[in-house]
Amino acid sequence: MNAPSALTDAAARFEANWQRARKQLAEADMDAAALEVMDGTVTGLHHGLGSSVVLVQCPGMDTFVEFLDDEVGEALVSYDTLPRLGALLESRQRSIPHVIVVADRAGADIMAIDGGSLVEAIDIEGTTEFIHRGHPGGWSQRRFQQRAENTWESNAAQVADQVAKVARAHGARMVAVAGDVRAVAFLHEHLPKDVSSITRDLTGQSDDRIAAETVRATADIVARDTRELLEAHRDACGTGNGADGATATAAALAQGRVATLLVHDDPRDERRGLVDLEGLWCSGDPTDTATLPEGSDAVEARLVDVAIRCALRSDAEVHFVPRHGGPAEGIGAILRW
Repeated sequence: MNAPSALTDAAARFEANWQRARKQLAEADMDAAALEVMDGTVTGLHHGLGSSVVLVQCPGMDTFVEFLDDEVGEALVSYDTLPRLGALLESRQRSIPHVIVVADRAGADIMAIDGGSLVEAIDIEGTTEFIHRGHPGGWSQRRFQQRAENTWESNAAQVADQVAKVARAHGARMVAVAGDVRAVAFLHEHLPKDVSSITRDLTGQSDDRIAAETVRATADIVARDTRELLEAHRDACGTGNGADGATATAAALAQGRVATLLVHDDPRDERRGLVDLEGLWCSGDPTDTATLPEGSDAVEARLVDVAIRCALRSDAEVHFVPRHGGPAEGIGAILRW
């Protein structure tokens, strides 16, 4: 559900959103004790931690909570055998690990972002002597200017070394750099090749502009990943190393053969499937138990959630794709074998 924060009545709206969702869960005969647990959790939440929030409640357990950067069109309330994790996982897919560097001639602010959250922040303060070019005039002016240039470059080298360490430590897919033009130029000169290759310059100087440009840059990377994955899926299907459609993909998931699940998760998609909660077996047909292992019990659940659950349980990657241009029936896979 949405978690508004920029409104004067944000807290009241957040509470109203929860009460509407709670009413739907109660009408679906959700366990009263579980609802009470959720009540306690929501009461302790601060609505300003994200634009929306995902809550998952299993009987006898604490409430799982994760805030998302994006608003949802409308609240999604579901009481079912499996949780709906699509919105959560798709948000994480968009939040690739990256580093933001705001450099000046004295140093830089370095921030590592992973999963949409700040995971490390470092303030580099280099040498400040001779930071500004002097204007003494005469024969000494060139000497003062050179000292300033040397100081800027020395500071940039320190920043580059720290940026490389942070980017590697967090598996950054992108390093976004903003700030003083000369400092940025020196920084590029000292970055190692593996980090330089993923570095992009930003034109914005304000926090808002830097944030907006970074969001667009990470979105470009995610879109490129998706295009490449769709091409890989088409190639895999052509060589027999891919599955296309619900039936074929479910069969591959049941055998643990899926390396990457490609799925389009439409909240209005209510197709059902079967899943063995104790193992990997699943079926894209809620009436088909012909291949169910002896002694196993199958339960019905939403098909997309069945596919996601089985993929995660078998350590497969899950990648969300658009409806058009994706696999048949919105579900496909690249196989391990």
